[in-house]
Amino acid sequence: MPTAPTQGGSRVFPSARSAVAALLLVPALTHFARESAAQERAVLTESPAGTHAVVLTVSAEGTITPRVGDEPLAAEMRATYRFRTSPLPVEGEGPTGRRAVRYYDAAGLEWKVGPESTYARLRGSRRIVVATGVPTGVTVLSPGGPMRFGELDLLDTPLDPLLIGGLLPAGSVSVGDDWTPPDWVGPALASVEAIGENELRCRLTALTDKTAEGSFRGKVAGETDGAPLTVTLSGTFTFARDAKIITKATLTQKVESSPGPISPGPRLTFTADLSRTPEAAAGPLDDDALQLAREEVRTPESIKAAQQVELITPWDARATLDRDWRFVNQTAQAAVVVQMERGVPVIAATLRPLPDGEKGEEPDAGAFERRVRLTLEKTPGKIDTTATLDVPDEADAGRALLLVRVLGQNADGEAEVRDYYLLADGTKRAEIVFSYPPEKEADVGELAFPLLDAVRWR
Repeated sequence: MPTAPTQGGSRVFPSARSAVAALLLVPALTHFARESAAQERAVLTESPAGTHAVVLTVSAEGTITPRVGDEPLAAEMRATYRFRTSPLPVEGEGPTGRRAVRYYDAAGLEWKVGPESTYARLRGSRRIVVATGVPTGVTVLSPGGPMRFGELDLLDTPLDPLLIGGLLPAGSVSVGDDWTPPDWVGPALASVEAIGENELRCRLTALTDKTAEGSFRGKVAGETDGAPLTVTLSGTFTFARDAKIITKATLTQKVESSPGPISPGPRLTFTADLSRTPEAAAGPLDDDALQLAREEVRTPESIKAAQQVELITPWDARATLDRDWRFVNQTAQAAVVVQMERGVPVIAATLRPLPDGEKGEEPDAGAFERRVRLTLEKTPGKIDTTATLDVPDEADAGRALLLVRVLGQNADGEAEVRDYYLLADGTKRAEIVFSYPPEKEADVGELAFPLLDAVRWR
């Protein structure tokens, strides 16, 4: 029988016994390797640096109830965002400790509610924005000038990359570990103001030399714009260990709310998908753009000025307002904005166009009072005051204000004051009605007159 070849007096091939022993050892080694990998602990701290390219897609389906008593309408939404982002230095913890400058290559959405479709796009002059974390999500301002209400809504997105780093654990974790992120993360991701319930848990699901993968799930309930709101959310994320940044994330978010004082009642399921990759070239986010953005957020005064928002009406009137005013709705015949205080409407303003006057014609106080009396047939009340108000600023020559104050009730039967103003500016005319509870009468001037001063025609 031939023998196994030898070399230098030693067998080249192992014996059958040693081969069997080696085979028996393989499963043990494999188990040891898996156990070691499972026990590996990692620190997942986000530290974004440089410029990144972000692609975010968002969709939603469900129903929206416009007002109390209305039938729900089928609703769906599709949105796409592509932008480059670079972090800005800040101080502090929580959402307000997160700030970045962005350049939007594309930002647009389509809403279909019932038979009606609406579209929103970002103007080219507002492509550069500074995004700052706030307790209810992310707020933006533009060095290019005031944003419009529609643009603010457009850029208020689920799964904002400025916030998702809050999902990461504070200490080291291994596969299978759970943790609770900071209290601010859930409300900021869900855009909930007054918090009643806040549960959010994260888990590490996979770990390699290059990436860490995790999941999250939770529920946040409270109020937004004075209406009760419940948000359940779940999703996943992928963290690049070398770059120290979340590069991919997904979100499924179910939103349930009843119609509120200024907002409709959605029952919608949102899905969002985000990817973020390093951008070698700064492109539009060059040193000049970054410096300009830093100037916009250098002092409280500069931030307040940059945070103003622009209201544009279909009848060519416009107003630049403080961000405390919330946009409610707008038609060809009226635009409604509301001032909120701790989630409760304080004063509502309704702007309506009136027929132009003749050149040099003074507004007719008697005709305006008769107009107001006609409105009392639908919204009962009693005229309390009529007045012609001075407009002392020389720069406002040609502007005039007439006031008719009505004491009445709102739709819920509660006492309400309605101040009807006729604003005349040259030949242009508009009616601006402020509605508020009687106890706010002492504060109404501080709220109303800045808006009256702000209304201009192009």
